[in-house]
Amino acid sequence: SRKDKLHVLPHGFSTKKPKKRSQRPKTTPKSVPVKLVSAGRFVKKKGFATLIEAARISQAAGISCQIDIYGAGPLKPSLQNQIASNGLTSVTLKGWSDDLKSIFANADLFCSPSLDEPFGLVIGEAMAMGLPVIASDTDGASELFGINTGFADSSLQHGGLIFPAGDTVALAAAIGRFCSDEKLRQRVGQNARKRIETSFSYTHLAERLDQLISSVASSPRAKRSYI
Repeated sequence: SRKDKLHVLPHGFSTKKPKKRSQRPKTTPKSVPVKLVSAGRFVKKKGFATLIEAARISQAAGISCQIDIYGAGPLKPSLQNQIASNGLTSVTLKGWSDDLKSIFANADLFCSPSLDEPFGLVIGEAMAMGLPVIASDTDGASELFGINTGFADSSLQHGGLIFPAGDTVALAAAIGRFCSDEKLRQRVGQNARKRIETSFSYTHLAERLDQLISSVASSPRAKRSYI
């Protein structure tokens, strides 16, 4: 309606109910490691070397966490060598999967260690499946969590923890915090899904677009249905 006014609608996410999780004990025994997943291209900007180093720190500290990284790309040999040279038994490189929803449905935690991420589709997909998220302070994570700066616990209410990109010690601390507190994982996972439902669902974004169109249209608003 005004040339000096810009409206931005972000990418949306499906909020279909997550698939039923595989049978895991209600109270996870210490002998069963927390399952953390990550996914993306095996390239430098995705920060998987940071995650692997954080895994080394975590393993040395006795944190029980199995980390599965899904993806493909030119850095696979380098990442595999980093895992082997550090004797890491807690980290596995998986191939790319076209069904990340099923993987997320059977995981406990998601990590995005990117050095640069303009939005972060995979972060939103993990949040929509009810996973708590650990993410570096990229533009994408900050937008999804609804925060501008800082690494305070305020991000927990929107689904995860933010850490400074490339900071392996901070990432290891965040992993340790979630792995040691099952109730925290459950609460933050619920917050993550709620954040997507209320701010990034297809229905929510369609309603925002409908309101914008109606605000400049001369005809009355028509009844619409959303998928």
